[in-house]
Amino acid sequence: MSVTTGQVQKIMRGGVWGRNITSCVIGLAVVGLVVTCIFIAMGGVAGQTVSLGPYTFPRAALEAWPARIYVASTMMTFGAMAIASLFLIRGVFADLARGNIFCAANVRRIRNLGWVAIAIGVFNWLLPLTNAAYFMLAGDADVTTRAEPPLFLGLGQIVSGGLYILLSWIMEVGLGVREDADELRRDAELVI
Repeated sequence: MSVTTGQVQKIMRGGVWGRNITSCVIGLAVVGLVVTCIFIAMGGVAGQTVSLGPYTFPRAALEAWPARIYVASTMMTFGAMAIASLFLIRGVFADLARGNIFCAANVRRIRNLGWVAIAIGVFNWLLPLTNAAYFMLAGDADVTTRAEPPLFLGLGQIVSGGLYILLSWIMEVGLGVREDADELRRDAELVI
């Protein structure tokens, strides 16, 4: 298959757009995470309920510092994983903007994105358990659940993470085949 210069330039322009958009989303995510943690550290917003996964509790439940620390650390953990995945996606777009479509760095980034997606899925599975354990130990009587945690919560992230890892493996094999073909072409040119 022959790749034209126009196709590569189109990929490069798309990479610039993707890099810029993910940069904006990363900035918004960081600001949102910081603002959320500030509100949690202040004990929530007056008159508002706080929700963490399927659990809803009144602002008074955040009066104790251990509750604030637990809620903030849960939010920061999820936020860090989400921002890490955005940085990996931004890195792929940055390489595409430079014209590096199939490169070892993109293979590594897509593989790491798969592992982050799997970690988010496992975190979604563990969140209801850690919430229930914390709220039972804390003894907050005003904690209610909005719904039962679904059985397949996080399964989509785990499956997509596995697909990202498979995609990175396929890209790695393709990259190796391309490097072997380039080496054979150089050897053939030397013989001629």
